[in-house]
Amino acid sequence: MFYDYSFERNYKKKFLKENKSFKEYIIEFESPFKKYPDKAIGFLFLPHQLKTKKVLIFLHGSGNYHFSLFKNFSSFFSQKGIPTFFMVLPFHYLRKKEINNFFSDNLFEIFDSFRQAVVDVRASLDCLEKEGFLKDFSILGISLGGMIATIVSAVEERIKKAILINTGGGFIYIIWEGILPVLRKNYKKTHHLYGCNKKKCRQIYSFHKEFVKELKDISLLGKIKPKKECFLFDPLSFCHLLKERVKVTLFSSSFDEIIPKKAQESFKKALGYPSKYTLFGDHFLSLILNKKKIINISSQFLLND
Repeated sequence: MFYDYSFERNYKKKFLKENKSFKEYIIEFESPFKKYPDKAIGFLFLPHQLKTKKVLIFLHGSGNYHFSLFKNFSSFFSQKGIPTFFMVLPFHYLRKKEINNFFSDNLFEIFDSFRQAVVDVRASLDCLEKEGFLKDFSILGISLGGMIATIVSAVEERIKKAILINTGGGFIYIIWEGILPVLRKNYKKTHHLYGCNKKKCRQIYSFHKEFVKELKDISLLGKIKPKKECFLFDPLSFCHLLKERVKVTLFSSSFDEIIPKKAQESFKKALGYPSKYTLFGDHFLSLILNKKKIINISSQFLLND
C-alpha cells in the first residue's frame, strides 16, 4: 500500500520552554520516506493539567508565511488540557527543503509529497506512543493540512477523530475553479506530458466515482488501477473510508477563494455530512477572526467521549 512505512521509533526529544499552561518540546526523527532523506520535526505542547492522554495531531497549511500563526494556534489547545503535536510538513523551511513539491506540475512529485507527509505523521504517532500517550489519536488539518489529515485518517486506524478546516476534495474543482493560477499555469505548460488541462481533467474525473466504489478497503489501494495518479492523493478518494470509523467535524469559511464551493460540498457529501460550522471570512482571514470559535468547538468535540 502506497502509504505504508517502516520506522524503528528512534527519535530525539528536547525541552524548549515552559509557561503557566504548558511545556513545549521539539521531537525530531529521520523521515521513513527514504526517497527524500529528511528530518521530520514536530512540537509537542504538554499541558500542566491534562484532561486527556489522547494527543491531537495538528497539520498546518502550505507555505512559510503563516507558520508562526499556525504554531501558536495549536498551542491554545494545550490550554484546554489537550496535549497537541504540531507537525511540520515536508518542504517547510525548517526541514531545509527549497522547492515545495506539493505545487509541482509533476504528478509523481506531488504524489511523493503526500506520501511523505502521511508516513511522517504515522511515524510521529509511534513516537508519541513511546512517550506514553494512548493509541487513540485525533487529528486537525487546515487547508493542505486538512487534505493530508483526511488521507492519514483513512489509512491509520489509530486516528479516531478528525477536525478538517478550510479544506476539501476533488482536484478537478480545486485546480480549475479555485484561484490557484500558478498551478493552472504550470499544468497548461505540461499538459502534453500528464494530460492536465481542464477538458482532459473533466474526462478523467468521470471515472473517479468508479474508483471510489472499488476502493472498499484501504488495503486495496495499489491493487486498483486509477485512471490517473491524482486519484491516489485526492482526499475525495478517501472520505468514504472515514464514515464508519472516524468522527469528523468540519469548518468552512464563508468566502473561500482557494477551496471552491463544489470542492467543499463534494467533500462534505463523501464524508457522510458530518457536523459543519461556517467561519466568517476568506480562506486565511477566517482563521484569525474565528480562532476562539474553532478552539472552543473543537476542544468540546475532542474531550467529549
